[in-house]
Amino acid sequence: MAYAEAAVVSIAKGGEAAVNVEEVVQVAPKGGTPGGHKVRTVRLTAVVDAIDYKNRRVSLRGPKGQVMAFAVAPQAKGFESVTAGDRVSIVYSEAVALEMILRKPGQ
Repeated sequence: MAYAEAAVVSIAKGGEAAVNVEEVVQVAPKGGTPGGHKVRTVRLTAVVDAIDYKNRRVSLRGPKGQVMAFAVAPQAKGFESVTAGDRVSIVYSEAVALEMILRKPGQ
């Protein structure tokens, strides 16, 4: 099983408080090796609670008051212009993949 940590891939100032979640699940084709993956992509507008430019991490307070911390990918443009208190819109993804390896008894 593999898991990819949520990482901010897009960040922009502004926007109204909102959360939009999209999930995609794909399973292996019938007759193939059992497995599949799930990708969850979230578009979130929140307020910046804290920011760590050196380690590229940001803590956000969501529309319901929950605080979440994220790594910010190097390709995310505009990160350096964001400051605590700013309202930002971000896109981040989480992914889980699973592949079963079948072995015969005695292997």
